Amino acid sequence: MADEILFVVKDLGGTRNVAPVALELAKLGPSLDVHVIANGKAHEILPMLPDPITEFEVFDSAADVLDAYPKPRIMVSSMCSEGGIGRDLIPLLRGQCPTVVMPDSPWGRYQKEWADHSFWSDWLLVNDKRCESIAHALWHGFPGSQIQRLSWPFLDQFCGYDISAATEDVRLNLCPDNSMPIVLFVGQLNHTSKVLQEVISEINRLERRRVYLIVRLHPRMDEVEGRACEEAMKLFSNGVLISDSRRYKTLRPLIAAADVTVSMYSTALIEAAALRRPSIAALTEPGLCAFYEDIGLKIKPSWPGYIYEIDNGLALSVALSCALRGDLQKGLRRHQDANLPVDGQNAKRVAAFLLQLPSL
Repeated sequence: MADEILFVVKDLGGTRNVAPVALELAKLGPSLDVHVIANGKAHEILPMLPDPITEFEVFDSAADVLDAYPKPRIMVSSMCSEGGIGRDLIPLLRGQCPTVVMPDSPWGRYQKEWADHSFWSDWLLVNDKRCESIAHALWHGFPGSQIQRLSWPFLDQFCGYDISAATEDVRLNLCPDNSMPIVLFVGQLNHTSKVLQEVISEINRLERRRVYLIVRLHPRMDEVEGRACEEAMKLFSNGVLISDSRRYKTLRPLIAAADVTVSMYSTALIEAAALRRPSIAALTEPGLCAFYEDIGLKIKPSWPGYIYEIDNGLALSVALSCALRGDLQKGLRRHQDANLPVDGQNAKRVAAFLLQLPSL
């Protein structure tokens, strides 16, 4: 009988981080019976991934999963908002098989939906030392020997990505004046309009430097915040505003073409670093408010040097100027290389780790 390995995914970030590992194990053939279980929006996301998954199952509850697969060899879950079936399976499988959780950002959901000890997995797979230290601080008492730094599998999609071709395409279709640099602003949910207004204010102050400002808002942003963002965009006066970039289904080509990507704490900043492009985390007062409300952490967000962090308007102004001169990336590159491997092997490394886990 084949070993059943369950992969449970829910949100966009978690799905794209876990799915490549499922694909790697599925390549090993009939000795492994790999099952991808979608809840939340994952059923819409899986077929649209760079390496799409079209064969998956949808269940209504963790109990339904165990009715179908009562004795899996391993259960792997993304760490998504509102928990979901993957989280709910952990206490049901305690002592039955190894459970593995894969957060797709440094913050995970440690302080919110996954805070209760009953939802702590046997293993936690993180990207770097900073991610590990956050897990230690927020899951106090979780065994350090059961945290593994194996890098994010979602970074594999950036291996060999043609930045020049993407830039040429964006320049042709959105930003034809090559003399004007591109600033990409990636919105999130609450407080996005306030941060956007701060960014626009600093861009407007740039002397003799007109820019293309591409604003990409979050698809789940509510109407009130969306209208506030529209009002903020009306204040832009130093170049060309592009508020509709929907011709590009993903952020990747826009990040590749941008001279700098700005957001609060979005994983788009990590994507920019993976493409070895500069990015700025705008953690001014509204940015921090958004972070604390969303993630629930009691510590200030920070990355190990591969994203430039600012906490006030003056620092934002300086960072934008440095980025548009091409200087910001010089200080970020070595940290990007050290912390974000894009050799296309991250999913393979996680798959190899899973295969050596002993059965309980």
